[in-house]
Amino acid sequence: MILTSCGGKAQQSDSADDIEASDTSAEPDDTAVEEEVFDPCETEIEDHWEEIALAGLPALEAVGGYTNWNGIIIAHVSDGCYAAVNASCTHQGGEIFYSAIRNQFSCLVHAATFALDGEWVMGQVATDIQSYPVARRDNSLFILR
Repeated sequence: MILTSCGGKAQQSDSADDIEASDTSAEPDDTAVEEEVFDPCETEIEDHWEEIALAGLPALEAVGGYTNWNGIIIAHVSDGCYAAVNASCTHQGGEIFYSAIRNQFSCLVHAATFALDGEWVMGQVATDIQSYPVARRDNSLFILR
């Protein structure tokens, strides 16, 4: 059995011939927009980014590590790839940490969670958290804030 949709109503058909005979003059639905997925590993360093020596941030040596640097949580999310968000939650200013198991940021106060780009995922907070582009070159991180 094959399900097709025409004019907003689902129609059932037992053969492909019935589908070919259906009205094909309708315009295709171009309203579906493919959602862009954030990939912190595709960040490119630009002029006027702030340089941070990795030697001063030992917590970022291993994948899964994170640190609070000048009010920004920087996490080593995969080999050579980093993500950064504001260290204070948008709800009540709670401390943000990075969960390597879930690969997202969370607030310690009410367990709000945020994606790597700072987008709110779930919890009491319904507001995104500020994120910052961050990239690695050699033994330094570069961040735009």
